[in-house]
Amino acid sequence: MSERKIEIHYRGGVSYANVDNDWSEENVQSAIIRFQQLFINRPGMADEMDFVYCLVGNVVDKHLAGKELGVKRGSKHFAPGAKVYCFPPMWGNGYENALVIGKPRKRKSLIKVVMPSRLIKNWRLKKVFDPYIISEMRSEIGWSNSEADKGRIEEMLLWLPERTVKEID
Repeated sequence: MSERKIEIHYRGGVSYANVDNDWSEENVQSAIIRFQQLFINRPGMADEMDFVYCLVGNVVDKHLAGKELGVKRGSKHFAPGAKVYCFPPMWGNGYENALVIGKPRKRKSLIKVVMPSRLIKNWRLKKVFDPYIISEMRSEIGWSNSEADKGRIEEMLLWLPERTVKEID
């Protein structure tokens, strides 16, 4: 597999990265923009943004899981019904897994984990004003307060509910 070197200009400098030759020009440009945003959207800059549009959901309650199809409640990290703030798709996996922020079962502070998106229900678009969530979204190239992000979330809401695992009574 051969690679090519790309040059990325950002505030404060220039960086170089190797990408596969089979990357389309669109993918290269997207990667450059995402890298640049790491330096534009620093965590301490949340005060510049009053809110972010965010994809939000709740963890499912009882569902069948595992090879033995046992009944599970919630997810490994989150109790049933826990609210999770979901980041945009990042890995090109069709959003099978999602990076989320939420309050875990065993701690009071919020955590950031990757979890199966099928374990999230009640998907919705929400304006989030919490400075911590805004800061995390900015530092991880998450959602912003742009109309483009709002539209992208609204498009995702058309197909995400179909993904949710069926709950049992």
